[in-house]
Amino acid sequence: MRPLALAAVLLLACAPYDPSSQPPPAAPAAYGPPSPYAYGQPAYPAPPGYPGQAYPPQPPPAYPPPPAPYAVAPPAPLAPYAVAPPEPLAPYAVAPPALPPAQTPPAPLANGDPHAAARQRCVTETNAYRAKVGAAPVVQRPDQQACADQDAAGDAANGTVHGGSGHCGWGAQNECPDWPGTPDGIVTECLASMFREGPGEPYAKHGHYINMTSAEYRGLACGFHEQGGHVWLIQNYYR
Repeated sequence: MRPLALAAVLLLACAPYDPSSQPPPAAPAAYGPPSPYAYGQPAYPAPPGYPGQAYPPQPPPAYPPPPAPYAVAPPAPLAPYAVAPPEPLAPYAVAPPALPPAQTPPAPLANGDPHAAARQRCVTETNAYRAKVGAAPVVQRPDQQACADQDAAGDAANGTVHGGSGHCGWGAQNECPDWPGTPDGIVTECLASMFREGPGEPYAKHGHYINMTSAEYRGLACGFHEQGGHVWLIQNYYR
């Protein structure tokens, strides 16, 4: 360092301090909002509500208008449900039942038996069914007819079937109980129903057929009892 420059520095360092020679201190800056940035761009505006500013009035929100009422046209009335009336049914025609062939009242026997013709028909038609299966005919047993009548009357009075329990000494018995009609009028259908059972087992379902066609029996007594327009027919078979 040069001597002159050094001397000047020393003089300045050793010079007395004079406050009056100093510039007055800067006044304290007022506290306030910071200055906006200035970099050649416009200053950012202060947000609403910042101290010293008032919120600008806001317009009320605009709501969309309410939708128009939902109009639905009423349904068209239904046409009446027309149903054609059913065609009238043809009358239900039922042929009247065939009347039984005219029966000639049998001539009473000398002993006054009113069932003589029915007994003879009962034996004759039974033998016709036996002939179909090759069985020998049975003979009529007049000596047992009164006992057969008693069997029929007893079953009618007691409302039972086969209630005689063999007291007439028969080997097998067939019966058509409480059939509407007359003794001579029911014989044909009664015997036909027995033969329709056919052969087979068990005996409870085929017993009438078995008794009627069995070659074991040789005699037959047919008994009858009439009560209130109904007939009980008994067949007692004998060996």
